[in-house]
Amino acid sequence: MQEIGERCIIKRARFIIYLDQDIGDLSTYPSGLRGNLSGPAKITVDMLIAKTGDFSKAEVEKFVEDLPNISRADYRADLKVVTVKS
Repeated sequence: MQEIGERCIIKRARFIIYLDQDIGDLSTYPSGLRGNLSGPAKITVDMLIAKTGDFSKAEVEKFVEDLPNISRADYRADLKVVTVKS
């Protein structure tokens, strides 16, 4: 918990996106993931997006909203948070 007179700064936000599935048609996925391929296939996506700086909670929440939307993928976030005394 944050104590009175302290505030938190997020120094690093890492977002991990993972998908490993047999899928129906590749064309249901964004072309950035599949190129021009289509038809039945297995797809594996293991993506790490890292942002470093001094971020507020609201900024990190916006990052989460702006992540790529990959159907049926698992998402995880790792944050490095520091507490600053006022």
